[in-house]
Amino acid sequence: MVVLGGLLKTKRPYYLLLVVFFLALILRFVYFPENVYFASDQARDAYFSYEVIRGDFRVVGPGATFGRYLHHGVLYYYIMGPVYYLFRGNPYVPALIINLLSAVGVFVVFMVGKNIFNTKTALIAAFLYAVSFEQSQYALFFSHPGLALIFVLLYYLGLTELIFKGNSKGIILSAFCAGVATQLHVSLSVLIFMIPVFVLVFRSKIIQLKKKDIFLALMVLIVSLSSFLVAEVKFGHLKSFIASLSEPGSSSFGLFINNFMFAVNRYVTDNLISFSSRPAFNILLVIAVYLLLIKRVKERTVGIFLLMWFLVACVAYLVGSSTTYYYGIGGSVSLLLAVSMVISLIWEKKVIVALILLVVIMGSNVSKIITINEKGPIGSIMAPPGLLLSDELRAIDYIYTQAGEEEFSIHAITIPYNVKTTWDYLFNWYGMQKYGLVPVWGGEDALGSEGTLKVVRARSTLPAKQFLIIEPLAGLSDDVVENFFREESYFTNLKTEKEFGEITVQIREKY
Repeated sequence: MVVLGGLLKTKRPYYLLLVVFFLALILRFVYFPENVYFASDQARDAYFSYEVIRGDFRVVGPGATFGRYLHHGVLYYYIMGPVYYLFRGNPYVPALIINLLSAVGVFVVFMVGKNIFNTKTALIAAFLYAVSFEQSQYALFFSHPGLALIFVLLYYLGLTELIFKGNSKGIILSAFCAGVATQLHVSLSVLIFMIPVFVLVFRSKIIQLKKKDIFLALMVLIVSLSSFLVAEVKFGHLKSFIASLSEPGSSSFGLFINNFMFAVNRYVTDNLISFSSRPAFNILLVIAVYLLLIKRVKERTVGIFLLMWFLVACVAYLVGSSTTYYYGIGGSVSLLLAVSMVISLIWEKKVIVALILLVVIMGSNVSKIITINEKGPIGSIMAPPGLLLSDELRAIDYIYTQAGEEEFSIHAITIPYNVKTTWDYLFNWYGMQKYGLVPVWGGEDALGSEGTLKVVRARSTLPAKQFLIIEPLAGLSDDVVENFFREESYFTNLKTEKEFGEITVQIREKY
């Protein structure tokens, strides 16, 4: 404790920050690459990223789940396109980048904490971020929302520079990051609308906001949202979405207090104390933490700022019918900062108590990381859970080994149903590079799914060697599964099967 106190009183806390960063790396990469998740969304993004780098420029991203006409941005494709190209389509590299950026968030959280509090509190906040189970799950979120986290953190760094450090250029950083975050997940567009709200609420704290910086902020925001503007002119998605809100029963928006309470409770259990199973207690804990900061004259403004940050992350849950895990991405960091200040206050009087709190929080999160992250992202982030790239590649090796040098076909029961994109990409990338040939797809393929494997629906013309891949079936109804296997039994007979994690490969014989 004496050594730690000495470090905090000198310039050496930056060495401690590096230790915290390496801790974040260890916790995020403890199971890498065995726990990299790769399913239909990742395969689709890989195909689109390749197309962008080859000159097929896009202005419309993937569809958003909470709006029939809403789409996310296309920036993810333009970022990952060169990565896929340089590394010959290897999905492990983009997954590695998202993991690394999550760990780099340690430094951003530290800078935010230092802007609004002090070095000691900033270090505590960085530590809580490093060990957070929720943040480790976002690091495994190999898709466009996972990339959004670092930009959400930079957005709030810009606001703290503007409000608490008197740096008017902070608004430029916030505007740019708000646009980029919206590109990566359209629900984060709330960050754009909140910039003037933050400026208005904290106008007395903002020493000087230059017109030049406001103009530059608007320019970088427009540039970062440019693909949305082009898409709107070309397709009118936003206009159609707004019009659809008036259709009876078509809107999923309203007031959902239970969803809001669910989100608040999850922010506690996935960041602070996972063993607390009482939502009411967790919600009261959050209220108490923010009230404590707001009541203290010295931290009042900071408390209001952090509370606003926290509530912004809850908006999607409060007004939307879904409890999707990542709608409030980055919001829990506000709670980590607030709790860090409380622990810092305790530290001043009871060092042992503060250390015990840190150990309990670390133990709670690390135990979840060790027991859960081995299997990849949880089902509330990516569904179906269990589609790990390592298992998929082992399954593909098995298929090629059993096929020998003969032609063969593959078919799969997938989620989404009858979408071959995942296996199409893997056989074209991994199978073709390693074995020099790809199979045909022997069965139905949903209209519009990405991929280049030849689809053969006439079952009588398929090769003699046929393989059926069974993905984790969570999310498919029993009727759909039964109908699929009943139809398959009309054409082939099960010879043998082998499991690879949650994936099953069947060797089928032609009748």
